Amino acid sequence: MDLSFLAITSRLPTTKDDFGLPQYRRAMSYPTWNHLLTAVKTMREYEAGLQGGLRLLELTNRYRRRLSKPEYESNQRVLYLFMLDMLDHLDRYDEYLKAWKQIRLGTLLTFNYARQAKSRKEIQPFIVDDRNETLEVHFLYLASPRKRMIERKMAQRKYRPHAKREELTDVDLKLRWAELLRVAR
Repeated sequence: MDLSFLAITSRLPTTKDDFGLPQYRRAMSYPTWNHLLTAVKTMREYEAGLQGGLRLLELTNRYRRRLSKPEYESNQRVLYLFMLDMLDHLDRYDEYLKAWKQIRLGTLLTFNYARQAKSRKEIQPFIVDDRNETLEVHFLYLASPRKRMIERKMAQRKYRPHAKREELTDVDLKLRWAELLRVAR
């Protein structure tokens, strides 16, 4: 049985009416999303995860009018961070940085922070609105430490690549699969 994220999401129908909103919501909800995320990382299916994340982002945009604003924005944040994580694990740092910049410039997805956070130097470039009791901070603030690390890696052009699925033996894969099944029960 193929547990890869791509295998799971590639079974999602491709026509507008084939994959209903309830199925989409189930895929994006707790605990299903957590299980998918765990499976991708445990099995090191980062390319499949990236493709699956893009597919789910397409569905998020397809269902935009039928989702509440908080649900739509939450799903976007989750998927964008997931796709950045997949690019990171694939060691595709140029693409990571390009995607990060596009997301940063092309979205206004935020989290609320206490006003006291404004005194932190690293949060200031991410403040979208500070006129209320809380700060509206662009969600990529959460990924900014990793972005800085990737920029340092790129500047040095010397880094240890992430582990790849190909490095796992058949025994490793079977053990990981068994553990995933045990945890899912």
